[in-house]
This record gives sequence, C-alpha cells and structure tokens, in this order.
Amino acid sequence: MNLTTYNVATPHGAFSANWDEDDEIPVQYEGDPDAIAYFQAYLDLNAVSARGGALVRFETLEPDDLYGFCQSDKYGIAVMPTVDDLLEPEDEEAEMQAIYDSVSNADTFTLIGEGAQILSGLDENADSFFADIARLREIIQALGEDAPKPVIVTPDPTPEPAPEGAQPAPTVNMENYIKIAADSIAALRRVDVYRVLYALAADNIDGVTRAALAQWIIANRPDLAAEVTTVMDEEWPGELNVTAVDPVLPVDQPLPEGGAVVPPADGEAVRVNDERTADLAYLGDVTKANVDMQADEVPERIEAIIGKYSGDADVEAGAREAIAAYTDYWAKAIGAS
Repeated sequence: MNLTTYNVATPHGAFSANWDEDDEIPVQYEGDPDAIAYFQAYLDLNAVSARGGALVRFETLEPDDLYGFCQSDKYGIAVMPTVDDLLEPEDEEAEMQAIYDSVSNADTFTLIGEGAQILSGLDENADSFFADIARLREIIQALGEDAPKPVIVTPDPTPEPAPEGAQPAPTVNMENYIKIAADSIAALRRVDVYRVLYALAADNIDGVTRAALAQWIIANRPDLAAEVTTVMDEEWPGELNVTAVDPVLPVDQPLPEGGAVVPPADGEAVRVNDERTADLAYLGDVTKANVDMQADEVPERIEAIIGKYSGDADVEAGAREAIAAYTDYWAKAIGAS
C-alpha cells in the first residue's frame, strides 16, 4: 500500500515516485522511462544535497528530499505538491491565502487534483494531447491570475575559457555529460547539442569546461561540428577556440542558389526552404521559452508544423523538444498554483 506519491514533470515527460508504508521498501518509479532516466541523470551529475548535507540518491530517495531539494527551474524539473504539502501551515500559508481569496477550498483541491491527473497522463502522441494542454491552461486561469509569465531563458554566467588546447583529465568520462540527452556520443542528435552544452554545471565535480565538452563532441562527432560551433558562438561567444571546422550545411538552412537538396542521415530527401527554416526556428523558440507560452497560437502552430512535414526527422525532433518544453511550462504552472 502506497502512503506517499509525488508526480514529477521533466522536459522528457512525467513520472510518479511512490513510497510504501513499509520503510524497508525503497522508492518505486512509474511513468515515462525517458523522464525517469532524465531525473536519474540529473541527480547523478549535479550532487543534490538534502538536509544535513547528505547527497540525494536515486535509489534511496525520500519524499521530503524530492519535494524540498530536487526541483530545478534550470533543468525543468517540477514536483507536484501533495494535499499534505498544501496544508503545511508555515511556508505555504501566505501563498495559499491568495488561492483561497479567489476560489473556494473544495474547488481549489478539485482543480489541483484534476490538473495533477491530466499532467501524469500527458502523452504527446495521443490525439487528446493538445486538448489536455488546453484544459491545463483553463485550470491555471481558474486558480487565479498568478500563473508564471513567459521567461526568456538565459545561460548562467560563463566560466573563464579554458586555455587553448586544454583537455579534461584522462580519467573523466565525458559521455556522462551527454547522458542528459543521449545514451552515448554516437546517439547524440543535432537538436540535443544545445541542451547538452547548456546543462553542464560550471561547478561540476570533474572541472569540465563547456569549451572542453564542445571540443570533445566535435572530435568524436565531426558531423555535429557546425552545430556545436554555431551554438557556442551564439550562446557563449569567445569560449570555443576551434581552428578548423569542416564546412557542413545543416539541413535547416536554405540552400545556396543552384544547390542540391541535402538529405538527412537516413537518406530521405527533405525539402529545404525558407518556410521550413522559419518553422524550425519557431520550434526552437518554443523549446527555449522565447515565445509567449500562454498564447493560443503556440499549440496550434506546433500541431500545424507537425502535419506539414510528415516524415521529416529534423522537424519531428524539433517538435518533440517544443512539446516537452510547452508541457513542462504548464506543469510548472499547475504546480505553482
């Protein structure tokens, strides 16, 4: 019999953490395997501390540690409060009073419960996905006017660039720092390069710099060199010092006059034009929360883009990223309410 259950939203979906009344039975995870793997990688790579300074461990996670210490705006991890959390008299009293002023107690808990149920069952491949998102928005609006506003994501202050030619210590397993997006360097997708570089903590235990990680990706995946260089130049200019990068024309860039269509890795030709480039850029803006996430047009345009480029691997990957970011935004909104 489970006495405690928390629902957790991540950029890769949602899962629940369950604790039995028997203290000898460790936490049990249920839900999207990608979301669970993302959360485990987050704990492994970021040395999250609980009360007393002890590290939070995935296998021995406790309810108070999950709700009190594992939520992260930077990594998109939001833990839904339980009814007991909402009834705590100290810290939540002022916050809950604002809800009581606009909605009756019974209605508040009914709406929160409905939102949690919708959130735990969100499936981006389901026909009801956009309808479920629309209902989450209605719940946020019903709970009050304090839903989070769109936030422009900005990187943390950049560390000092590594000296030219500097490499991480030989004992460092660099693949640990891409597992937030891929199982191995061979499986790393172009659309995940930004996430991997952004997620690197400046104070990581191995002392790996963002420039060193970028150079390692280029060395092991030359086909991603142009994407790595573009991301570093746009987000962290001056950090990466690469003397030569093979010219690679990304498939989301318009072709030069008279150029041929560039096929993706699977060999299927993709129509490359300005409209597709604009659509991919829009998906990227949604992923980075650079648009008004509460606008009605966001889910409508994502859905339209998906339908327009059936079979286009790059567009489908970008859409998945955008849907994950959009879902995470509303997950945080229902959690904040």
